[in-house]
Order: sequence, then structure tokens, then C-alpha cells
Amino acid sequence: MFRSNGFFINCWGMICVLGSCSMAFAAYPALMKEGSEMHYTLENQTKKLFIGIELRTTNQESSSTIPALWDKFYKDNVLAKIPNKVNGDVFALYTDYEGDYTEPYSCVIGCEVSSLDVLPYGLVGKTIPESKYAVFTTQGPFPQSLLASWQAIWNSNLQRSYTSDFERYPSDFNPQGNPEVKIYIAVENNLTMKSHPFSIFLETLSPLIESKSKQLNQAVWLLETTGSVDAAELKAALDAELKMLFHDAETYRQLLEWDNDSALQDPILKRELNVLIRAFKSNQIPKELIEEIAQKEAALTQTYANFRPRLDGKSLTENDIRDILKNENDPAVRENAWLASKQIGEVLAPQILDLVELRNRAARSLNYSNFFEMQLDLQEVDDLWLSQTLESLSKQSDQAYSKMLSKVEFSLQKRFSRKTIGPWAWSEPFCQEDPLDARELDQIVDGVDITSACRGFYQKMGFDVQPILDKSDMLERSGKNQHAFCINIDRKGDIRTLNNVKSSIKWLETVLHELGHAIYEQGFDQKLPWLLREPPHMIPTEAMALLAGRQAYRSDSLSQLVGSKKRDLMQKADESLLRRQLIFSRWVLVMTAFERELYRQPSQDLNRLWWNLVEKYQKISAPSGREGKADWAAKVHIGMAPVYYFSYLLGELFASAIQESLVRECGQKSFHTPETGRFLRERLFAPGSRWSWMELIRNVNGETLSSDAWIREFCSNKILKDLHP
Repeated sequence: MFRSNGFFINCWGMICVLGSCSMAFAAYPALMKEGSEMHYTLENQTKKLFIGIELRTTNQESSSTIPALWDKFYKDNVLAKIPNKVNGDVFALYTDYEGDYTEPYSCVIGCEVSSLDVLPYGLVGKTIPESKYAVFTTQGPFPQSLLASWQAIWNSNLQRSYTSDFERYPSDFNPQGNPEVKIYIAVENNLTMKSHPFSIFLETLSPLIESKSKQLNQAVWLLETTGSVDAAELKAALDAELKMLFHDAETYRQLLEWDNDSALQDPILKRELNVLIRAFKSNQIPKELIEEIAQKEAALTQTYANFRPRLDGKSLTENDIRDILKNENDPAVRENAWLASKQIGEVLAPQILDLVELRNRAARSLNYSNFFEMQLDLQEVDDLWLSQTLESLSKQSDQAYSKMLSKVEFSLQKRFSRKTIGPWAWSEPFCQEDPLDARELDQIVDGVDITSACRGFYQKMGFDVQPILDKSDMLERSGKNQHAFCINIDRKGDIRTLNNVKSSIKWLETVLHELGHAIYEQGFDQKLPWLLREPPHMIPTEAMALLAGRQAYRSDSLSQLVGSKKRDLMQKADESLLRRQLIFSRWVLVMTAFERELYRQPSQDLNRLWWNLVEKYQKISAPSGREGKADWAAKVHIGMAPVYYFSYLLGELFASAIQESLVRECGQKSFHTPETGRFLRERLFAPGSRWSWMELIRNVNGETLSSDAWIREFCSNKILKDLHP
């Protein structure tokens, strides 16, 4: 977002100094020298309308006149005066040339608008016809990068048409955090450019990947919604076929060669190359191993979709078990239900261990120690950084968690009249959610159509989720995955969520969460190449989903979601959010540490490892009689979403940082506003995977990811005082 802090004026002065001659001024038309190599893309732009402040100048005068125009733009707050803005981007337009660069021209600083019907006093309107442009993207620190790009233009033999040229500064432009600027130079319509061989290669490969991915996603949806054998077989076959597109060793070698080619400068092409290199690297394993992993993963999915635990001769769903653990007061009945939730672990464990061995074999074939290590590398996550970040969070939150846990255990002991309680006393099978007030909080959604409430909530932010809901599967039934997820079938608008909605605040949270993923997928800039219409990692999309899910426990958002007037319950929801964050953070520490050890040494006593980690991080003692069991395998993510769970906690850290950015940028804490929607769409969603996940986070927050914002939100001194027994 642009700020009126004078930095533009200072930067313009620097550019003029760096130019070092009267003709070498950056960011306005200048001399084109012959024979120089440069890198750009060609784009056809439709007719554009601009409103701004105008200056008539020449290159001989521009070292003083153009900086003065920028000064006026900010001092007079021209940006706020421009009506009908298309977006918040600022343009420096160069037009009305009397000839070439040696003749006078007009410089207009302003914005693209949808109409010229309203033209405030002192501003001018310009119509720029449809044209072909050579587009340059600055790289590196500003303003040096801008100067370097203009120097490349000056030293080229580009066939300029001298109609209109412009620089585009995005609404979130910042010289330190997001310094990228695009320069559009109008060129003759007959101009073509020699494509880099990688660009030509993409024209063949990308459509193949797109087609096969769509087929696979359709098969995944069929399998998850039916649990059929045929769907499992189809999914396995298509999964293997897609991976084989990334299997050819000679192609992988060529990609690596292009990665070192200095002639490949276009940032979009370079990012596509990065995405493909990582995809090819993970599939440089024997074909039979690819196929076997795909078959076993599909079989595991089918087993999970169809399994239902039995209790007292009856089959139970996950929702049934949660209902018992939430509502039942008899410890014996609760303990039996908790034990029933672990039955699936005994069924899935052998299948998961087979997959662990195959995944490790694949990793070792690529010179990794194990699959966990390989996945972090391919996801662009530094292992040491991850370990240090999670360990730091564990230490910084330990006091708050311990105090909160004491209060939780005291309440549970009182409820069940037991001095000693176990995992059965919690409201779900893994002690990963807040067990207090669950029954009372469900009263908030009594009589509420959860799906409609979520649709209306997102509508207030400017997101239309009805097309997503029209294709989603919202209610539970046999043969269907009992979990919840979002899937983008084709990266062109076919986005769906799977849920098993019941009337509970948990399902209000879940539907908000999955639709959070969905609006992220919906928000990609459709001008991006297909390969880049995805999140750069699961961390940012989980951050969006988790931030959305939190609104089910924030009193201000709840009043918008369900219109509840039960203020006492609203306050309890706020208190529950704090407990949920502290509890869930510990659960992620368990999952991440377990997965690391699972792939490092799968032959060890995994259930003992599991409960040792539960005791270490969650501080919950293992119940008796669990020796030799497979409780670890009852958690669906262990087998079906490997080396993923850490993304949830990093997503929570990012979510808190986003919340702080919303307050800083939009001046409000409320989530359900158009301003929030615009911020998320422009800063978080639209870039897709054009940057790494670390660069994307810097684009949103202006700094790298850390636990600082989360600690401030959930472990402050005030919170510690409030948690005191």
C-alpha cells in the first residue's frame, strides 16, 4: 500500500544522481541505443483510462520537473482525489510524444480508472488505446533496479512506437519489502521476440500436467465421496501417470541446465522452472516404486473412508464419538468411546508402515536420509530453522500452557468427580481441542444454518462462495471421508469442499476453515500461468483457513455470523479461543516430532514414542494398557498427509501476523469487512506461487515468519495473569 511518507521523492532524487548525465534519467522516456541484449516479455494491453496530474516536459528538463511532480502528487494527496479507481496501483504515464525521446512529451502520475465521466478540478484524463508492450520487471533493491531496467531499455534496439509508456507501482509497493515495478514500453505491433527454449518447452508440458492433474483431482473427489474400490484404482492409476510426467531423467537434467542459464531472466518463467525442478526431483525414482506408492496410498484412503469403529455392537462415525466425548458424563462410557476411536489405528498401522518404508526407499534413492528430510527440502523449508522455531515457541508458551492446563484439568476433575483423569475426559480423541464449555458453546449455533451463515460472512468480505458451495459435499453419509478438506479441481474455478456438517460450533469453525482455503484458491491472479496458480506452500493457505476458523470463537465475528445475543456465551467463546490455541500448538509439536522419528527409525516402538511425546509436549499421561497398540496410526494425517502437520502451526503463527497487519494496514480488528477482503486478495491470494512462501509472507507482513505475533496474542503477561489459578 502506498504511504505519503516522502520516500518516492527521495528515490527519484537518487535515480537522477545515479543516472549521472542529463539524458540518463530513470522512469521517463530516454535514448535507445543500438545492439544491446535485454530481457522482457511481450503483452497485448486493452484500452486503458487514466486520471492524474500532468506535466509537459523534455528529457533536458526532467531531472527537476518529474521529481517535483511526484512531490505534488503526495503533498496534495492526489491519490485520494481520483474517482472510479480500478485498484490502488499508481502509474507514471508517458504519452503525447511530439516525436521520439528528443521531443517534448507529457508525464501523468495517477491511477487507472473505470470511467472519465467525473474529472476533479486540477486533474486530467487520458485514454490509452489498445497496444502491444514490451514489459520489463525490476529485480533487486529500489531505485537501483529501476535505473538498471531503464538502462537496458536505453541500450536496446527495441522498436518503440512512442504512443504511451508507463510504469506500474502496485498498491503494496514498498522500497524495502516489495520493490518490484513493471515498465511497459509501447512497441510496434509486428514486433516479436525470440522465446527462451524453456518457454517453448512449457508450451508442450504444461497442458499435459494441467489435463492429468484435473483427471486425478476428479478421481480423488470420487474416492473421497464414495470410498469405492473402482475410484481407488482409478485414483492410483492417475496418480502414477501424473508422476510419470515428472520422471524423465534427461528432461530433469535439461531443467537444471536452464536453471543456470543467465539468458533466462523473466521472473515468472524462473519461478515456473523452480516449481518443475522440485516436482521432477521428487519423481526421479524407479517407475515401479512410483506405481506401488500410488496404489498403497489409494488403498489407505479407501480403508479410511469405509472404516467405522464399533461400540456395544453398533457402528459409529467420527461425529458420533465426538458427541459422546462432548456430552456424556459417565467416565466408563466415555472411556469406551475413546478406546473405540483407536480401533482404526490397528487397521491402518500395517498399511502406513508399508508406505513409510516405500517413501523412505524413494528418498534414499535421491540421496536423502529419509522421507521427512526430503519433504522439507522439496517444500523449501529449512530443517534447522523449523526445529528452532518450534522449540522456541514451546519454551515461550510453556508457562501459559501449564497454567491453562491446570485450570482445564481442575474443571474436568470436578465434572467427572475423579481425581485422576485421562484422555477420555477430553472432548475429542487426541486432546488437541479445548474440552471446556463445548456443550454450552454449541448453543450459539442452535437453529443456525451453518452453511448459509458462512456464505453470508464471506459475502461481507467481498467473496462469493456460492459457486463453491454448489459443488461441495456438506453432509455425512456412509462411504464418505469423515474429515474435511478443500480441493481445486482445475485451477480455473472448479473449487469444492468436503464436510460432514452437524449443528455444533466445531462445524461452524470447520466450514469457515475450508472456505478459507477455497477463497484463497479463488483469488489467484488468473493471468498467472497455470503452474503458478497454487499456494507456494501449505503454510499461507493454512494461515488463511486457520484465521477464518478462529472467527467461530471471536465474539465480534460471531455476532455477524449467527446474530447471537447471548453475551455470556460470546465471552466464553473468546476464552475458548485462547485455550484452543495453546492446546493445539502442543498437539502440532507432538505430530511433528513423531513424524520426524517415524521416518528416521520406523522399527522402534512407535506407540511408546507416541505417548512419550504426548507426555512431553501435552503433559498428558498415557492411559494403562496401551503397550503394543497403534494409537499413533489413528490420526489420519500420519498416513494420508505426511510431513504436513507442521504447516498448521506455522500457519497459526502467520495468521497472528496477518491479524496484526490488518490492524496496521486497515486500521481495524474486525475480520468481516470489505477492507479485509481487499487486503487478503491483493497481498496474499493474487500472487499465487510467483514467489517462494518466505517471499510471500514478507509481501504480506513486511518481515519474515516468526512466533512473535502469536506469542503477543496468546501468551502475553496479561494472559498469564488471567490464567493464574
